[in-house]
Amino acid sequence: MVPGAPVVLNRLAPSPLLLVLLGTLTACASTPPPAPLPAPPPAVIDGPAPTIAPTQASADPVAEHALDRVFTADSRTEQALDPQGALERGEPVDPARFRLLFTPQLTQLLRESNADTLARLSTINRASLGDAHRLSYDVFLRAKRDEQAALAPDAQALLAVRPFTHFGGFHVEFPQLAAAQGPASMDRPEDFENRIAVLRALPTVFDQAIARFREGMASGAVEPRLTVANMIAQIDAILAVPARRSPFVALAQDLPSSIPARTRRRISADFLSATTGSVYPAYRTLRTFLATEYLPAARPEPGLSAIRGGDRLYRLLVRQHTTLDLDPDAVHRLGLSEVARIQAEMDKVKQQLGFTGSLRAFFEDIRTNPRYHPRSVGELQRAFVAVGDKVTALAPRYFNRVPATPLVIEPYPLFRDRFEAGGGYAPGAPDASKPGVFFFNTFDLRSRYLTGVTTLYLHEGEPGHHFQISLAQENESLPDFQRFGGNTAFVEGWALYAETPYQGLEPRTGHRLHARQFRHGPQRRDRRSGSLHCRSGASAGLQDRRPHHPAPAPQGRNRTRPPLRHPRLP
Repeated sequence: MVPGAPVVLNRLAPSPLLLVLLGTLTACASTPPPAPLPAPPPAVIDGPAPTIAPTQASADPVAEHALDRVFTADSRTEQALDPQGALERGEPVDPARFRLLFTPQLTQLLRESNADTLARLSTINRASLGDAHRLSYDVFLRAKRDEQAALAPDAQALLAVRPFTHFGGFHVEFPQLAAAQGPASMDRPEDFENRIAVLRALPTVFDQAIARFREGMASGAVEPRLTVANMIAQIDAILAVPARRSPFVALAQDLPSSIPARTRRRISADFLSATTGSVYPAYRTLRTFLATEYLPAARPEPGLSAIRGGDRLYRLLVRQHTTLDLDPDAVHRLGLSEVARIQAEMDKVKQQLGFTGSLRAFFEDIRTNPRYHPRSVGELQRAFVAVGDKVTALAPRYFNRVPATPLVIEPYPLFRDRFEAGGGYAPGAPDASKPGVFFFNTFDLRSRYLTGVTTLYLHEGEPGHHFQISLAQENESLPDFQRFGGNTAFVEGWALYAETPYQGLEPRTGHRLHARQFRHGPQRRDRRSGSLHCRSGASAGLQDRRPHHPAPAPQGRNRTRPPLRHPRLP
């Protein structure tokens, strides 16, 4: 996940820096901005605002409407300052805004936006709100305070200087973002010229990311060596694809016939030129930096405890992801108790299968026995499709409402699969014009489990992430932060719960076994997470507490966005 970006500023008026910069960017934009610029103070905010469901008669409609306008103004500002999110939605992106990525200037603008929103929110009398608005108020206030904490200088000193990692980093997301088309059709030459301009701006964006990485090198806040090595390998995989077949030219391969043939040829040539002249050189520059400068400076230890101030950052991240002020030691103890409970369930499944050996031997048999693994990509895909068909047929028994957004099943792109988990989810369009995608991994088929197909699909696809995210996005009565935002504990908690209604879907004991394995993975990560991030490995006793059986291959990855953005999920 990408760290959330919060904010701080004057009382009710947007900061001069925020207005001047956004106004300047708008003036130099070649296409209309993806969203209106920040609105003035609540008293003069115009335009429609989302209306939350009716509440009790005692609610003050003036206060509720004022709150709706705060939500609308904040959403507009967030979108104006979020070019990556606009790409994910397939919207036009002002190249000037795109070039703000990974800059201290963008961080300052986000701080100011956050402070401005909190100031406006403080003028709302919470007691005068109805139930639905009061709930939205509370969730929004917590989200904004979490953003504020993440944008604080001490947190940014550890977050901003590590702009991306191998797990969902911008460098590996950008190829698919560059190829994305949103709900609005691209049918004018200007639409494609805008995307070409974004491609040509990539060298500047990567240079700015490199500058932030260098700040971290100077302060000692660097990524682990394993992470850096993986990023280098990811870039190698991207560059291995010939430019003419890369995602960066995908939009040029099916240009609308309404565009004159001569113009289509020019656009196609410009896409290729931008790819070979800007995009690929930018990736090579980034790779050279990571390999020659950053990797030698990377830390050997994986946890945040290896970074000065990392323990405080870990506590902040725990709060952001769970909404709770949990002590890392408590998380560690909870993880240990959950591992013990789930292992006991695994032992019962072992006995049901008639396996007489130890649990460790049982897991070794599951890991090496060919009957539990797909023999081909086609077999694995057919297994997921078969489960998907069954779930679709059964869904009306369990749900009164299902999303209008369709779901498709696809393998990860080849340049990504080596570095992804066993499956993941990417949301569709809010208007259902673009399907959600359940991704499955075909890399190293021997590490994929046929026994895990059902659990993985229920969690990542239907009714897990796809139902929860799509139904929220499709609900236009909600404010944007509730439609498109997401809290890790809630999103992943629903996906975990979603595995249970269909437990009769596949009665084989192997499925029940893998359901335990699937849940066992997160508990082990929780247990070790508190140790790695807040204690040194030795003091945490990691060597003494290693599991006595191999863990299943990582089978799920939810790529939710920070507040107001949620592109992919594990």
